[in-house]
Amino acid sequence: MNQKNSNKSEAQNHDSALQSQLAYLRKTIPDFDERCRNFYRAWKHMMDQRMVARMGYVKMRFYKRAYNFFLPAAMPFTDADHVFGLVNAVILFRDFFGEFVPYLYGFEPQWLEHVEEVVFHEIGEIKIGDWTDDGAYDVCEKDRLEQEAFDEFMKLFPPDAQARHQRQFADVREHKTIAKLFDKQAFILGIGYLKSKGSTGSLYRKRGLTERDHYYCRKTGSKRAIDNTFAHLLDCYRDMTFMPFVVGIIEAMYAEDFTELDSLVKSCTPGEPPPGVKSFY
Repeated sequence: MNQKNSNKSEAQNHDSALQSQLAYLRKTIPDFDERCRNFYRAWKHMMDQRMVARMGYVKMRFYKRAYNFFLPAAMPFTDADHVFGLVNAVILFRDFFGEFVPYLYGFEPQWLEHVEEVVFHEIGEIKIGDWTDDGAYDVCEKDRLEQEAFDEFMKLFPPDAQARHQRQFADVREHKTIAKLFDKQAFILGIGYLKSKGSTGSLYRKRGLTERDHYYCRKTGSKRAIDNTFAHLLDCYRDMTFMPFVVGIIEAMYAEDFTELDSLVKSCTPGEPPPGVKSFY
């Protein structure tokens, strides 16, 4: 067995513990943490496009009854913003880490396929709205209604495209694709991007918290939405392909913006589990 195949086998068979996987990535990719940090910085910079009003529409008074276009930061984070962030996440992951994937995992991801998955995965919500996955709603009913809405939308497409997008839609829903992991990663990065504004900051004294919210508040010892969302990601998606990369990127986000997320916590060391979620590693 040549050295390259030996290394690939080692990568595939090393200890499954998340911290061991992260340690392996940091050994294999010496600038791993720098890449994660720059990934987040690039993602955040690209997302700032949502803060810029399109002046052609302003000139034509399209915003007359909409949000105050001089304060775009006050606009809610929409599904369109989420999908835009997801597309950015897929492209940036390819740019920063794509070269290592064949070496570490033995396959070349179909990046365009993943872009299509993330673009179409929220289409059903145009009709039914965004139902949170925090335990407050019936997930099966949500899936049924989204599928009905998606089926109606797909009638516009040629048969071959319908078949491809229906498969992609099902794969994301059933967690069979890394697009689902990118979905959760982009949501957490979105919380970091919005920081403490609106409902994305502290859960303290928030009404309507679910049993799951209270569970993660207790387990993390934190009222920060970002800690509890990250803990849930670690709980439920830890075995998905590319999870160590995603964790590294989220760690970089914590290190970059942690004092803005919570002014009482002065630091978060790059390359280490953030306070509050260490026990979930």
